[in-house]
This record gives sequence, C-alpha cells and structure tokens, in this order.
Amino acid sequence: MALPHLQLEVVGDERFDLPVQGLELICDVFVRTARLSSPWHDGFHFVHAGSGSLTHLCQFIAPPLPTVSAAAPRASGARHMTALLASQVAGITSIGLLTHERAASVYEAGRLTWSEIL
Repeated sequence: MALPHLQLEVVGDERFDLPVQGLELICDVFVRTARLSSPWHDGFHFVHAGSGSLTHLCQFIAPPLPTVSAAAPRASGARHMTALLASQVAGITSIGLLTHERAASVYEAGRLTWSEIL
C-alpha cells in the first residue's frame, strides 16, 4: 500500500484476531471499537477492497501533501483533511469517517462523496 501508516498504541486487555472476514463480523468489531471508552476507537481501520477483510485497526495514516502548484484541497478538521488526502492515494478506494455524534462522511478520489447524520 502506498499510504504510510503506523499502529497506534492500544492499552487494554481486549484483542482482535485479524483479518476479520464477513460483513456481520466486521460490523461487530466496528461497534465494539467505536465506543469512546474503547481503547481501539482512535485512528483509521483498513478494509481490503478486494477481499472485503478488516486487516488493520487503529492506524495513524500520513497521506502525502499536494504539491504547491496543485489547488489546495478543502476539508473541515484534521480527520477530514486526512481522509480527503488519503482518498487520493493510489490503491485507496474510499475513506469513511464516523463520529461519536453519528455523523458519517465518505471521501473518494479527493472529494467528499457522501455525508449524513445517521
């Protein structure tokens, strides 16, 4: 993958065996990790587009910044800017964000393509 990433430190006893396959099992992991009280709630989680498997949890990602000559992208907040820039990286199909306020956003090819309060 061309997107630089590092595992964030997760303190606690709960562990997940990766990869996780199947929509129901992946959704279960997402529900369990989405709680603010979960040590797994921070960072980005990766789902492989080809296999549909959850492959990574709690990743810090570092998408490349656009060149000076490129038009500056616009996004509100660090997570949204990170998602927007990461969605431009070769091999990345889309980036989704979900807040604890249930606001969901999807970025594809450097554009916000969907946003909704669930």
